Amino acid sequence: MSRVTLRKIFGSEMAQEDPDFLSYAMPRNDYLLPLSDEDNKAIILNAARGSGKSGLLISLSERLKGTSNTKIISLDYRDMVFPVGKISVNESINYWKNTILSKVVAEIGTSKGWAFIDDDICAVELSENYGVKSKNLLTSVLSRLKFKSSPIERCQFDSNITIKQLSRIISASSIKYWIMLDEMDDIYDNGDEINLLIGLLQVVAYLGVRIPNIWVRVTIRPHILTLLRTTNGTIQKLNEYELNLSWSKEQIKEVLARRLDFYQRNNSNEDQLELTLSEPNALSDKSIETSKLISTYFEDFDMGFSVGSTSNYRAFGTLCFYRPRWLIEYCKEVRKITTESKRSNLYHYKRAFLPFGNRRIQFISGEFSKTIHYIHAALNALIALDVSGFGTSKKFRSVIVNQIIKTGIVQAEEHEYHRVALDIAKNLYITEFVRGKVRVDGAGVIIVSTTIMIDPIYSAPGSRTKISIGRYTLHFKEHLI
Repeated sequence: MSRVTLRKIFGSEMAQEDPDFLSYAMPRNDYLLPLSDEDNKAIILNAARGSGKSGLLISLSERLKGTSNTKIISLDYRDMVFPVGKISVNESINYWKNTILSKVVAEIGTSKGWAFIDDDICAVELSENYGVKSKNLLTSVLSRLKFKSSPIERCQFDSNITIKQLSRIISASSIKYWIMLDEMDDIYDNGDEINLLIGLLQVVAYLGVRIPNIWVRVTIRPHILTLLRTTNGTIQKLNEYELNLSWSKEQIKEVLARRLDFYQRNNSNEDQLELTLSEPNALSDKSIETSKLISTYFEDFDMGFSVGSTSNYRAFGTLCFYRPRWLIEYCKEVRKITTESKRSNLYHYKRAFLPFGNRRIQFISGEFSKTIHYIHAALNALIALDVSGFGTSKKFRSVIVNQIIKTGIVQAEEHEYHRVALDIAKNLYITEFVRGKVRVDGAGVIIVSTTIMIDPIYSAPGSRTKISIGRYTLHFKEHLI
């Protein structure tokens, strides 16, 4: 299937780069309702890369456009200038306050004509300085003239406006300002940026509480939020602002079906099946409709990858780790090697597994560039184990010491063994290969178990090893790396 056809069918893998996204986007009202609720002044949307957080903010912005006296301000980290070198949390807080509030005041300045009072003059000049408002005639003339002997001259604009004045200008406005901060955590590169992100989250909560006409929505990835929590205790206080994004298998199916439906409706001259998904009579009807539509392009399968296997297409959810972007990536790889007039089958699913898995390995390597050697080494060593009897997390770290560090798989000085073992366990948790499971047993006793999962996208289809080790259960599949 050609690249052009793939683009038409599936659109862009990233919502923010697809002009048609809102035409086929699945309405997640379970998230859009709290995100658009004015009672929720600040929300930290906790979601993994590729799970649709950018799409949610796009849908939220579209919903808010119909609200009177509302201004949406989206900040792109690629257009920003960040402090160089290591900065303290307090310096980071001041940076984010100035950056965000100045952007809002600059927007206020665009609606001002002639300004006569100090706050209005400040807003107009800040707006001109940001380039969001063109200079008026008098300002343009004065900025181009030099007065050597005249008593009249134009003062240079001082961009160092106090946070107090910025807050006062915004609070005096009748407009409701919604701040969208998407992918700001992309600045993190396992280095000094950590304080910058700690400051960002603290400022998000601060602005929501202190300024009555500001609402803030920020996205962050789970492993980075976990890292911030374990680095700075104040982040724990922000739990009430957190909203976790997730998808079910049926929802993942619908994501794919809606894209196929949109494509077919825009290519109605072709002899293809068209279905209406917008108003199903019941959930079961929707599932039937989505499966029927998907079946025009894909044969059913399950994670066993055996002939005749079926899952009612729910295997897509498992395969893409419940992330819409990864779903579209995999489907593109499958259709790329499928004859255009044919349905994709097990042969194509297996063939697409390698390039798709390689992408995921590259993704993990880039996302955790400073610790990827720990992750690879630890996973491969743990897969090779055939033992049981681990009872506690302390015992688990002991296994890491004995099987990974003392064997030389990961190098460490003897006095550093336990610190490095803890670091390895921490990185396995941050990358979601180690997951905590909690259940209440008996009279309020909480039992915590840890599951180490190797993503199915890294694994050869159908191969599986399960090792039970007391409170720990390791579920493994054979690695491709």
